[in-house]
Amino acid sequence: MAGQALFDPLCAAAVAFMNKEELKDRLSALPCSRILFLASPSALERWRLAPLIEAMRERAVVNVVTASANNPTPKDIREALLKFAGEPIDGIAALGGGSIIDLAKGVSAFYDPESIPDEAQIVEGVRRHSYRLRDSFLPIVAIPTTAGTGSELTQWGTIWDLDEKKKYSVDAPMLKPRAAYIVPELTLTLSPPVTLSTGLDALSHAVEAYWSKRTSPLVRALASQSIGMILGSLEPLLARPQDMKLREKLCCASVLAGLAFSQTRTTACHSLSYPLTMFFNVPHGLAAAMTLGAVARRNAGHFPDDAELFDLFAPYGGVQAWLDGVCAQFRPLRLSSFGVKADALEMLCDHAFTAGRMDNNPVAFSRDDALAILREVL
Repeated sequence: MAGQALFDPLCAAAVAFMNKEELKDRLSALPCSRILFLASPSALERWRLAPLIEAMRERAVVNVVTASANNPTPKDIREALLKFAGEPIDGIAALGGGSIIDLAKGVSAFYDPESIPDEAQIVEGVRRHSYRLRDSFLPIVAIPTTAGTGSELTQWGTIWDLDEKKKYSVDAPMLKPRAAYIVPELTLTLSPPVTLSTGLDALSHAVEAYWSKRTSPLVRALASQSIGMILGSLEPLLARPQDMKLREKLCCASVLAGLAFSQTRTTACHSLSYPLTMFFNVPHGLAAAMTLGAVARRNAGHFPDDAELFDLFAPYGGVQAWLDGVCAQFRPLRLSSFGVKADALEMLCDHAFTAGRMDNNPVAFSRDDALAILREVL
C-alpha cells in the first residue's frame, strides 16, 4: 500500500441528483449576489432556461455569458472574461458539457475585477501555473449536461493551445466545483454519437483510475461499480435514448467514475488520446477509449486486483470485444475511421507523452510501445 494513501478529500463538491424544477430552486438559492451563468449558445433555448434565469434574478444579479468553446483555449477564456469586463462576480454557474465546465475553471483561475489578461498572459499563466498564487478563486457550481466528463468533480480543466498544438490544464484544489447538480433529463437531448462518446469517456476514467499507479481499494470499488453500470446501460441506452432510468444510471456511473479518477488522474489512454483530438478532431471519449483494449492487455498483471477488472468485461468477450460491439452501429473504433493514416503515427507519438498521465500508467511505455499501440488500433 506504500504510495497509495489518499490525502485529498474524496469529494469536495456537494453532489445532488435533481429534476429541472429542483435545479431552478437550487440555483435561485445560491449564496451569491452576482453570478456569472455560463452556458453554450444553444443551451438556453434547448432546455428553455429563461424561467430558471429569471428566478435566479429575483435574488441576485445574473450575467449570462454564452460560449461555444469545444475544447477551450486561452482565447476562449479571454473572450469570456471580456463579456463581463468591469462587472464584479462572486460565483459561476456553469451549465453544459465538459468544455463549458473546463472553461468556467479557466475563467475562475484568471478572473480579476480590475484587469483582464491578454491571451499571451493567459497562455503563460497556464504554462507556469501562476494562477495558483492567487488568494481566491471564483466558486463554481457545475451542472453537467453529458454523462461522462467528470469535470464537475475534479480540480483540473483542460485548456488547448491550438497554436502550439499542446494540451494544458488549469489545476488547483480551489477549482473543484463547490457543488455538482446532476439533472439526468438534461442528457435527453444528446445525440446517440455524443451519448456514446461521453459514456466511453466515463468508462475510460473508471478503468484508468482502477489501474493507475495511485489506485487504492476505495478507488477500485468506485471504479468497479461505475464500469459495471456503464457496461450494462450504455448499449441499451443507445437503442432507447429516451429511457430516463438508463439516463439516470449512466449519470450515476459518470459521477462514480469522476470520484475515482479525481483521486488518481488518468493514465496512458488519455495521454495517447490528446493528439488524436488535437490533430484529427477525434471526439475526446472515443479518442480515450480507442486504446483502452490495447493498453489493458499490456497492463494485465501489473496492478492490484486485475482479475476483478477483467471479470467485469468477461461476459462480453473482453475489453476490446465490448468496445467493438457498442461502437458497431456507428463506426469502427479505429484510427483509420477518422482519417488517420500510418504515416501520421510517428507525429502522434511526438505528442503522446503527457506528464502526469503517461507516467501514471502501471506499465512504463516507451515511444516504441506507444507506436505499437497506435499501429494496433489503426
